[in-house]
Amino acid sequence: GSNSSSSSSSSPLSDDDNDGSNGGGTAIWSYNGRLVDPSNGRHIANVEGVEWTWHLSSSSSSSEAVTTPSQHKLQLGDLTARDLLQSTPDWDYATTILSRKLFCYRDAASSSSSKTSTPNAAAAVEAEVRTTPLSSPPQLLRGIQIRPGISRRRPISVREAVSFYDTATTFISREGGRKMVVHTEWPDGRWMTGHAEERGEVGLGG
Repeated sequence: GSNSSSSSSSSPLSDDDNDGSNGGGTAIWSYNGRLVDPSNGRHIANVEGVEWTWHLSSSSSSSEAVTTPSQHKLQLGDLTARDLLQSTPDWDYATTILSRKLFCYRDAASSSSSKTSTPNAAAAVEAEVRTTPLSSPPQLLRGIQIRPGISRRRPISVREAVSFYDTATTFISREGGRKMVVHTEWPDGRWMTGHAEERGEVGLGG
């Protein structure tokens, strides 16, 4: 693989006013960005994506909670977060968000003359955008060359150029918010858990 960094922007397309206590609050986000080589600023690829999120359930230890802890665990179904909540008896609030993401990697617009005549990378990108014909439809990334002029261009399949996956993320508050557990899991059984405390200590497990 190659060392690369990304810059991106995101914006919500829609939102549901439902508070989601029993699930149902939804939002859709769109993403636009690019991958660049941090060693030289070379534009490697464009990235576009969309994310759909759905509020599955929330629960609180408060007597006024709409969803009780037992109901919340039931709504989690076979998610591993259910076992995590059962092994964390002192939690006071928990909420679970489902997410479906689709990302596409596209060929970077290229213009050799624009790149050599501009003094910096930002101006080069602007020049590329200006000189790209409007009639040219965006193309999926079909190949990548890690080191131009040295390495060979590696073909990229459609399965590599398009990424589609689901996640479920559960946020668990403890001690009135002074401690937080963030647990993300994937359909194939993989999961990652992060721990944070008020004094700034952070830990990861997976």
